[in-house]
Amino acid sequence: PKVPPLRVAELERGRYFVAHAPSDGLSRAAGKAWAEASWLLLLEPLAGGRTRLISRYRIACSDDLGTRLSLGPVFVEPVSFAMDRRMLLGIKERAEREARYSGARLGARATELVASSCSSTSSNSETLTGLVK
Repeated sequence: PKVPPLRVAELERGRYFVAHAPSDGLSRAAGKAWAEASWLLLLEPLAGGRTRLISRYRIACSDDLGTRLSLGPVFVEPVSFAMDRRMLLGIKERAEREARYSGARLGARATELVASSCSSTSSNSETLTGLVK
């Protein structure tokens, strides 16, 4: 099965957002292949005006071999790690560059940087960017 598009399920401006892709309930109930995913981006304030950005992606799927091979941890985790790392390093670079030039604290601005980064990696970028701005 294809993972359905991620939609913003919950958002607290300047703190976090959760995107969720629910499984097809009918397929799941019928014992057919299914997949469900969620993605959390959380800003955690640290001492000294610093901020930690935490990204967590989770996927659950049916136990059939084809689905486990295409969406299970053997394939998804290494790919997700590489994509997350690149995205987080890009956000860090932009946030630190902006802080150096403006002298501003990151806080809510970091959320906008997350949204702009996600817009290039998410098929639902308009929803993500529109809700965070």
